[in-house]
Amino acid sequence: MLGFIYIIWVGLEFYIGSTWDMDDRERKHKYNSKTSKLKLYKAIRENNKFVMEVHHEFICETDTELRQEEQRTMDLLNPTLNTYRAFNSEEYNVEYKAEYYEINKVERADKYQLNKVEINKKAKQKRIDDPEKYKEQLEKRKEKMTCMCGRIFRKECKSCHEQSQFHKNFVSINNIT
Repeated sequence: MLGFIYIIWVGLEFYIGSTWDMDDRERKHKYNSKTSKLKLYKAIRENNKFVMEVHHEFICETDTELRQEEQRTMDLLNPTLNTYRAFNSEEYNVEYKAEYYEINKVERADKYQLNKVEINKKAKQKRIDDPEKYKEQLEKRKEKMTCMCGRIFRKECKSCHEQSQFHKNFVSINNIT
């Protein structure tokens, strides 16, 4: 099948896209330029016009192959109006997640600490507001059970215990259903 990698020029800025049908895609861009908040469409509204032209034709079989070619072209030309990547490889996703984790590590830790403080404040307030109910809940959480496999655990942890490898092994060895 024949796909197209195209450029939309808005003044000196440009956008790279891909499509199987140039006429249909141009109509969609015109329609989206009326209301969309994406960078491309804001630029079109500010300039009141755009020029869409075929950059090159690309023979491929799938949308994925076409998007990969679009991304290769984007990487080559560095368009100024594209908001999103056209294609993310598995390697890119791994790198992006690692980089995102590093960049946001401190912020997430700060949010965690704030959340932890809020939870502790609420728990303390519950202890003050209704000490009897709090003691009752605490005792309930401490209740223990003994499983048929011999393990002792808190009652509230029954489902976690039943998913443990030890329990599963015991059940399978003893043919218990």
